[in-house]
Amino acid sequence: MPTMILVLLAVGVAILALGALSYIRWREQQRLARAREAVKQADLATSLSSTGDLLRPWLSAGLTSFIATAIQFHANALRQLGIPANKAITLALENALLWQQNPPGGKQKLPGSSREAQQLQHAIRHLLGYLRDAYKASRLQTSEARRYLQEVRLLNLKISLAVFEDKAGAASKINNHHQAIHFLRKAETLLTQQSELPAELEPVLDDIRTRLQHHEEQRQRSNQGTRLEAGTAALSAEEDSWKKKKFD
Repeated sequence: MPTMILVLLAVGVAILALGALSYIRWREQQRLARAREAVKQADLATSLSSTGDLLRPWLSAGLTSFIATAIQFHANALRQLGIPANKAITLALENALLWQQNPPGGKQKLPGSSREAQQLQHAIRHLLGYLRDAYKASRLQTSEARRYLQEVRLLNLKISLAVFEDKAGAASKINNHHQAIHFLRKAETLLTQQSELPAELEPVLDDIRTRLQHHEEQRQRSNQGTRLEAGTAALSAEEDSWKKKKFD
């Protein structure tokens, strides 16, 4: 066989081998990209389900419906990737359907414990990030994004306020005026630092200031009583000392 033909065959085999290797690499990259996308969509669906489950008692019907629709959106993206729904995704879809059929009713009382408040605020941070991403991806209109973001930020404010109010109330019950003032001041600062205080919180701020004044007055009276008792004790001690010097 002529040398030229051998060379051409070798070159052809090399080209075919290189093409096959490139194709294998491309398929592997596609597989990895598909796997990463599947994990991303599954994480979004399940994390939204957890977030909605925690925050739903205090969310509007509109925002609850948006979260439910978003869960379905990500579950559908999984189906398009050919990934079967696992138990977590199935539960997320069940939650989404339940929330769409049963809008949230009356608002529940916000928890006063720091631990529960931190859990809710962690969920709020996740929801805020998701809302921003959804807006950037054009899955939220500007007016909706603005309304939902304001709602979630207001909820975050109310959660912090509920903790301060709860601690101030507990201190008030045992007449610990110093502690009550400490937490009421925190609540007052939290509200007055808002660039624009929502109208629904204006009566709350007025009530906090009224209670602050009450505890300030009570603490002052308590301090006066303590100083009077201390002065009386000092006079008695001085009189006893004088009597001992004169009559002992």
